[in-house]
Amino acid sequence: YKKNCYDEIVELLGSSIIEDNKVNYKKISKIIFNDEIKRKALNSIIHPFVKEGIKEFFLKHKYEKIVCVEVPLLFEANYEDLFDKILVITSDKDITIKRMVEKRGYSKKEAENRFNSQINPKIQLKKGDYVIYNDTTIKDLKNQVYKVLEEIRSGN
Repeated sequence: YKKNCYDEIVELLGSSIIEDNKVNYKKISKIIFNDEIKRKALNSIIHPFVKEGIKEFFLKHKYEKIVCVEVPLLFEANYEDLFDKILVITSDKDITIKRMVEKRGYSKKEAENRFNSQINPKIQLKKGDYVIYNDTTIKDLKNQVYKVLEEIRSGN
């Protein structure tokens, strides 16, 4: 496993993604969410790197009772085997796109491209051990997360 996939990413996407000796994530996003071949190629570079990072994280926390990891492309990267339980947090497509536009500053098209690049939400729901619908407030989301954590703690 490689500690750094920087060179491969620059080779794939070009040096224009580098600004002031740093990776410009907006430039990467613009490329990969408009070119599925490059997006898949980038994922094939990054996913093994991320998987090893998750394994290292678990080793560092192996004595904890519960360890949580947020993995945006869990199913696309086939990471399910790393986890004992999977919590899927989902929301209605229109709500998700609206949030990306309002909170992250994406155009509607950029938000739709991002949403459409992910696995079908119906498949996510089937693969999750727990599902939370995040269509309302942050407070509601937190309450639902706490309920799931209590279920996990109690062994259900």
